[in-house]
Amino acid sequence: MFLTHETIDWTIRSNQPLVLLKQNFAKAYDKVSWVFLFDTMERLKMFQEFVNLVNLLIKDVKATMCINGNITPYFHVHKGVRQGCPLASYIFLIMGEIFNMMFNGVMKKGKVRGIKMFNSKGQQILL
Repeated sequence: MFLTHETIDWTIRSNQPLVLLKQNFAKAYDKVSWVFLFDTMERLKMFQEFVNLVNLLIKDVKATMCINGNITPYFHVHKGVRQGCPLASYIFLIMGEIFNMMFNGVMKKGKVRGIKMFNSKGQQILL
């Protein structure tokens, strides 16, 4: 929070434009598209054995829920990661990596750039 506050203050004082991006990953596991996930793993050139393992653990999954003490009928799951899935943290990292790659691509195209600040030695740096 301190760094964010100081950055906002600096951009105001130095008359630089600023856009802040805050990502909320609270529901990330519920919204993971499996098609996107597998396309991403292919793009990242992950080992086929790992891709096959992920496929085995998340595809063709049936689930049920307990609502007010009543068990629902089984239903097919088409996206997301089940609570307690051992792959959840890895899938989270994969999705974070693709977001990072997309953001870096936007920066390389010059559509987004960092802000100019000075370090303790008075040297200009780009954040």
